[in-house]
Amino acid sequence: METSLCTQKRAKGAHFCQLRRSIRAVCMGAIICTASILYSCTDPFMDTMTYALPQWPPENDAQAAYPPLICWEISYYDGVSFQTQTVSAETRSISFSTGRNFPCPLVAQPITKHGEKPYPFFKPAGCIPPFHPTITWEDGWAAQVAYVSARMSGENFLRFNWNKLVEAVRTEQMAQPGYNPWWWHDPEATAQKVQAGTADKKVAAGKTIYPLPVTDVAAQISPAPHAALAGSTVLSPYIASQQHMADSDAVFVPHNVVVDFLFAPETVLSVRKYNTKVTVTVDSMEH
Repeated sequence: METSLCTQKRAKGAHFCQLRRSIRAVCMGAIICTASILYSCTDPFMDTMTYALPQWPPENDAQAAYPPLICWEISYYDGVSFQTQTVSAETRSISFSTGRNFPCPLVAQPITKHGEKPYPFFKPAGCIPPFHPTITWEDGWAAQVAYVSARMSGENFLRFNWNKLVEAVRTEQMAQPGYNPWWWHDPEATAQKVQAGTADKKVAAGKTIYPLPVTDVAAQISPAPHAALAGSTVLSPYIASQQHMADSDAVFVPHNVVVDFLFAPETVLSVRKYNTKVTVTVDSMEH
């Protein structure tokens, strides 16, 4: 009788051990299966988006005057890492994954042909997904500030209200045709203010802008007036302000800041207004 009871206990113990091993195997299998599903599916915190690149030449009255586009240099932050890629001039759109509900700035720098040289003369276009997901020339400066700020790895990058910065630039553009944030606000210095928590509502504020008729600019070229400038299209490196220049047949400049303009594929005008005096010099991009 005792032998029989011992045998039954051993049998029950063996059965329990087998059951426990089976449950453990099922649990491990479920964990592995779940992990496989998670790795094989789209990250629930990321969205893959497609962004249209700006048209080249830009859609304004100076289309025929723009130099040929060689390529785009794309830089962006996807919420995890920084990515760069070069795409051909024929590329119409790009796709990449961005984090949900936090800023992922993208900067699109056009590289154009000047004589035989490629050069990044024009300011980049950009956007700050997911809040402003369309790449525009107007948002290029704000996107550059956000991209530089992201690389600084400070907490204020996520806390800063990038919507307000974009809207501040647009408000300035409406108030002052010809406004160019690159004149007064270096993206690196502005990003440092963001990280330090000292960027205020004036972070994109403009100053007085002076329109100078193209004919007056031609007359000031040293050492002699540049006859070829008469009737030529003068291009601003900040494409967002180009239409305003064309409408007024003038270039826009701030006080005491040297501003470069392109009036031939290889020729740059450097214009400076100081008080009532305007000086203009000509330089070749072939040098």
